[in-house]
Amino acid sequence: MLCLGSAAAFGQSADSVRSTGTDLMAAPKLSLNDSLTPNIVYVHDTVYVDRDMKKKKKKYSAKTARFHRFDREIQKTTFVPKGTWTCGLAVSYSSRSYDNINMLVLRDVTMDGYSFGVSPHVGYFFANNISAGLRFSYDRDYVNLENLDLNLGEDFNIKLQDLYYLQHNYKVSGYIRTYMSLGGSRVFGFFNEVRIGYGYSQGKNSVGKYEAGTLDATYQTINNLHIGFAPGVAVFVQDWMAIEAQMGIMGVNFNWTHQTHNQVDQGNIKTFSGKFKIDLFSIAIGTVFYL
Repeated sequence: MLCLGSAAAFGQSADSVRSTGTDLMAAPKLSLNDSLTPNIVYVHDTVYVDRDMKKKKKKYSAKTARFHRFDREIQKTTFVPKGTWTCGLAVSYSSRSYDNINMLVLRDVTMDGYSFGVSPHVGYFFANNISAGLRFSYDRDYVNLENLDLNLGEDFNIKLQDLYYLQHNYKVSGYIRTYMSLGGSRVFGFFNEVRIGYGYSQGKNSVGKYEAGTLDATYQTINNLHIGFAPGVAVFVQDWMAIEAQMGIMGVNFNWTHQTHNQVDQGNIKTFSGKFKIDLFSIAIGTVFYL
């Protein structure tokens, strides 16, 4: 029916052309055997909406805005990727020896001693720029003061002889580190370490000599619980090795000390201390490997 209707319509158009005297050769001739192919035209309409009908922004109340999280866009660069293992070792040693040295109010200082420390650690990055790990440290301090004269005037002089001090300190701690790249660099970066650990110390100090019958000695053990924060700087010198400088600026310490004096008298001390300052002597520099 569609073909017949279309043919009839075109037939009427042809008749109207003859009646007007137009050349029939200029118009296409159609027959019932011709096939018609329909053309589909798509029309796109634009709908204009009044400005008042636009969706308004959601207003936050003072109570809701209080919990709004502000993105500072600090960590945009992966400084250390997830799945990286780290291991490092820090070693420190210092020695001193004085033989009849005079310094200001100190006279005839004769002493020797040393300090030694070693601290290995291992960690794992469970997320980009965030790692967790363990650190073990051992420290040994030794001082043998044979003579020291403190001269503060004609009527005030202090003389010390045969002082001995030795202490061993063992510590184990767990930590979590967060890294931040410096200006998008993959070579220079900052980190902050939060640590909690336990320490055990053994030490003894004495005055006098056993041969002369003037020995007065005290033996002590110390249990320590510490929580601290230690920021630092990491500089990569190779893809797998970095130099780190770290400084403890905040922390709290709980100490339980037990003393035995001359193997007879005993005493106990409990102390609590907090540190919230920059200590230049607490700076530790070491090499860390990233595997």
